[in-house]
Amino acid sequence: NSVQTALEEDAPGLLEVLVDKGVLVDDIKLYGETVNDEALDESFCEDSFSELEAVMTKVKSMQ
Repeated sequence: NSVQTALEEDAPGLLEVLVDKGVLVDDIKLYGETVNDEALDESFCEDSFSELEAVMTKVKSMQ
């Protein structure tokens, strides 16, 4: 799984903490460069940010 690999390489231990807190690997999305040079649709960015906020809120409430 590319999410698992990315977290293991870039943030060792983070995946284990997130999973222990109840976050599923399938709920984690990678953000980065687009496949092509086209600009992202702004609604996509807003939706993605909302999803990120929801995950951050969930993780923070579990602390």
